[in-house]
Amino acid sequence: MIKIVRNSFLFVLAVVLMTGCLRYAPAIYPDDMIEPSKGYLYGRFSDARGFNLISTQIGIVVTSVDKKREIGLRFEPTLDPYAIAVEPGDYHTTHIVFQGGGGNDQRKPFPYELSGRVINVEAGKAYYLGDFDGTTKSTFLVLFTASEWRMNKIANDFAGTTAKLEELLPKMKGMPKVDVFGDAFVTAFSRTGAPNAGVSSSATPVVLPPTK
Repeated sequence: MIKIVRNSFLFVLAVVLMTGCLRYAPAIYPDDMIEPSKGYLYGRFSDARGFNLISTQIGIVVTSVDKKREIGLRFEPTLDPYAIAVEPGDYHTTHIVFQGGGGNDQRKPFPYELSGRVINVEAGKAYYLGDFDGTTKSTFLVLFTASEWRMNKIANDFAGTTAKLEELLPKMKGMPKVDVFGDAFVTAFSRTGAPNAGVSSSATPVVLPPTK
């Protein structure tokens, strides 16, 4: 019996330590070089991370129009805001993704008004995707680990987030910035209510009661 329990535990542990297949793009740091041949995506992707044994993660999925490239912007507990470099081209923001360590992505689609919009990324420009605040945590339950996630706030604060980005990354200060969605961002998430988030068009948080 002990051997069976031990083997079951090792199997469950191996499963929960697996990672999902979405590739998260590396963030730009102050000492990094800005490549003129690249375009940039940025925003606030904040994770108020609790106890997180199995690296539970939330991210934004950006997909190229030809569907040959899928890029993840990971919600981070420390980088706020941050930017990533991408190849110039046409993209859609398609999903908010949750990865709980079991190897499977759980995806919540962006509202169609947003996912259907083509983001024409040009070299030497930066594109603001929005402000997203999430929470992740995992709970150890003897033989397995339960993961939880929620979105606390989704907002459009183009001016405020851009100013903070330029303060954190001075090398991006002279780069043209584009508010990809504008007022449509707030309108779309207010209409759908997904994925269980407060929506604001200012820097003032709108927080709903916790939802799983």
